[in-house]
Amino acid sequence: MGVLHGTPTNVSTDPESLPTLQNLIKRDPDGYKDDFERRLRHFQSIIDIQRSQPGAESKELVALLGFVSAVCPCFPQLTAEVPAQLASLLDDQLDALDPPVRRAIFQALVLLRNRGMLEPLTLLQLCFRCFRGRDKILRERLYMYVVSDIKGVNAKHKDNALNRRLQTHVFAMLNDTSVVAAKYALRVLVQLYRRHVWRDTRTVNVVAGALFCPHSALRIAALHFLLGAHDQATTADSDDEDAGTAAGKTAERMQKNLKKEGATSTRNSKKTMRKLKRAQATAKKKPAGEAAASFAAIHLLHDPHAIGEKLFSEVRKQGEKFDVRLMMLNLLSRLIGAHRLLIPNFYPFVQRYMQPHQREITLVLAYLVQGCHELVPPESLQPLLRTLAQHFVSDKSRPEMVAIGINTTREVCARVPLAMDATLLSDLLEYRKDRDKAVVASARSLLQLFRTKRPELLHKKYRGKGADLSATPAAYGALEAATGVEGAELLQRHEERLRARNEGAGVGRDEAHEWAERDGEESDAENSVDDDEMEEGGEEGGEEGEEGEGGAESEEELEEGDVDSEAEGGEDGEEDEDDEEEDEEDEEEAVAERAPAPAAPRLDMSRLLTPRDFERIARLKQLQQEAGGLRGAKRRRAEEALLDTDDLPSALEVEGEAVDTLDIEGAKARRNATREEKLANTKAGRTDHSEKKGFQSKKTGGLSNKEKKKNQPFSMIRKSNSVKSKIRHRDDHARADARRAKKMFKGRVKRGAA
Repeated sequence: MGVLHGTPTNVSTDPESLPTLQNLIKRDPDGYKDDFERRLRHFQSIIDIQRSQPGAESKELVALLGFVSAVCPCFPQLTAEVPAQLASLLDDQLDALDPPVRRAIFQALVLLRNRGMLEPLTLLQLCFRCFRGRDKILRERLYMYVVSDIKGVNAKHKDNALNRRLQTHVFAMLNDTSVVAAKYALRVLVQLYRRHVWRDTRTVNVVAGALFCPHSALRIAALHFLLGAHDQATTADSDDEDAGTAAGKTAERMQKNLKKEGATSTRNSKKTMRKLKRAQATAKKKPAGEAAASFAAIHLLHDPHAIGEKLFSEVRKQGEKFDVRLMMLNLLSRLIGAHRLLIPNFYPFVQRYMQPHQREITLVLAYLVQGCHELVPPESLQPLLRTLAQHFVSDKSRPEMVAIGINTTREVCARVPLAMDATLLSDLLEYRKDRDKAVVASARSLLQLFRTKRPELLHKKYRGKGADLSATPAAYGALEAATGVEGAELLQRHEERLRARNEGAGVGRDEAHEWAERDGEESDAENSVDDDEMEEGGEEGGEEGEEGEGGAESEEELEEGDVDSEAEGGEDGEEDEDDEEEDEEDEEEAVAERAPAPAAPRLDMSRLLTPRDFERIARLKQLQQEAGGLRGAKRRRAEEALLDTDDLPSALEVEGEAVDTLDIEGAKARRNATREEKLANTKAGRTDHSEKKGFQSKKTGGLSNKEKKKNQPFSMIRKSNSVKSKIRHRDDHARADARRAKKMFKGRVKRGAA
């Protein structure tokens, strides 16, 4: 029996005394070693009985599992074989065990893993094998534990050896005979990718291999992953940002509470100080706004063309439901647009479904637009545009369908401008005079597009002022050699402006004074130049200003001067030649002095641009485009603010993104959209209307009618009240007259009475 503090303690053998014995053993392991050995032998016998009768209920075994797993670290030698026994029992008798016993064994194994009695790889592999069981509750617990444990193992540093072995095991589980186990293994891969734990190309390509599994559930899960991984990654990043922000707020709140407490010598204050330090460390570890750069999983595929070909063959089989086929078509179009694939049969296949009565026609047209890029031959898209014009853009079609057809044509031509011809364009532009506002807006947007893309296809009256006819896209197949990085000059100007601002607004006072004295000396020297040299300088100023207000000589004076010079030249010809030679030398020296300094080398030619530089270039382009719609002083201020911008967040636009169906449906569909969709689309495309001419963002003066009514004089209020009372009295008198007339007349009037 054990002794604690010199007092003997008798412990009962019933299961209810196990918590008490557990507490005593943790306090004095050596004193209660005999009690633990007796309980351990009893535990071993119950395990043997459970192996022979796996389906039997055993509450005593459940209690002993919690007791032994909690006390095992106190007796590591005695309990060295306990984890292996529990793991083998759960692995061999998975479906035969009673559900409470099965879950208790798993909980005990997790506790042993946390106590360091079991290797993480062994338990994780066991969890993946247990996905084959029929216990749904246990499968969910296994899934949550596997994800959290792998994330915890890779929290401080990546354990590449463990990750490789686990990935190999998980990848093999995708081909398991049990569909449920394969589905949970796929869920684990997807979740670990979204949490930035296994965010590598190997994981993405293994998940992409599930697109062609014979089981429909796995194909749908893989489709959802490849189509929505980017959005989920953004959500995960925002969660990290929220965590960092929450940690910072917690630190601030604890600091305020500490100030309120006053004295720091108390025990509570010291405890608060320790918590404050931990919260500050967490806030520094996860600062708000600092998230890992994420790319869509679709961009990490090794062989997108082979996947696209297989996916297109699966779509053509028509063996899946219509919704699943739409998802496959969406992924295929995203692959074509993101990786610039050439699958010529894709466009005739989509053309078959381009009918106004087709189910989910807007989605089909959006997928068509996603699959268009500049490498697609224009001959492949011209039949599509004619089909759109024939089936959608006609007088027999509804205005909604006409708007959809024109909008789809606009989006296709924005990506492949060479697919449009002049005849079809002129026919589509005739709808600018339609009665429906959505159709008119669609036609005008198409006109605006071709004013910038291909103005030569438009009639002269439609081109607008200052149309650049040279803005013609290159012919199909033509290669344009790049001379540098596009937008590098914006980054160069931005860095020069920042460098100048950091160095100072200008030179110092002493330097400015010195430069002013030099300027004065130079000005005195220039004033000493005679008038003849000034006239020569004026004549060299250019031919355009010879007859201006500057006092240039008239033609007659110039002719007389020429005659005089010829006469003098006959006398002193040799001297004039010498003077001319000297003048030529002086002119050459002046030209050399006036020649501009050699331009600074381009930024992209002088150094290698980093991914951060490309992000800044993309952001600067965006800001410049926003400032391009302004005029006058607002434009200058916007450009200055553009150059002074220090905060340049990531603005990398991933190609091949999904197309908004509201862009296809037009303005009427936007009016009929739900409130959430309206808010999302409004925030995404919101512009500052206060920058428009003639618009005031806020009220600058005057009072509203409501405010004026509050401050009206009493005489006006009294007058208005009297008018109201007159109307009220008139109505009362009319009602009273009607009641009296009704009382006076009783009976019925006979027709034809004299």
